[in-house]
Amino acid sequence: AQVPDGGLLLAHHPLLLRGVDTVSADTAKGALVHGLIRTRRAVGVGVRREQRASPGVSDALADVLGLQVTDVLSAVPSGPALDKWVVFVPAENS
Repeated sequence: AQVPDGGLLLAHHPLLLRGVDTVSADTAKGALVHGLIRTRRAVGVGVRREQRASPGVSDALADVLGLQVTDVLSAVPSGPALDKWVVFVPAENS
């Protein structure tokens, strides 16, 4: 994601979802945390459990930010749990 220096990135999943033992710059997550701090960027994350309520935490946050919420961005399909796979390829191969 392109976030300007001093900007805010709103994310669905928290960066540090699982327990954290270190934020050393030698680790991938630690390097990201150091980069965020160095460039004064912030990451805001919704709390997934409360997002299903209507109105819920996401609606309250949208009100504070002055956003208009009109619908769900992408409905979750019903049925068995699904895995999401993401593959990145070089632009010249896409």
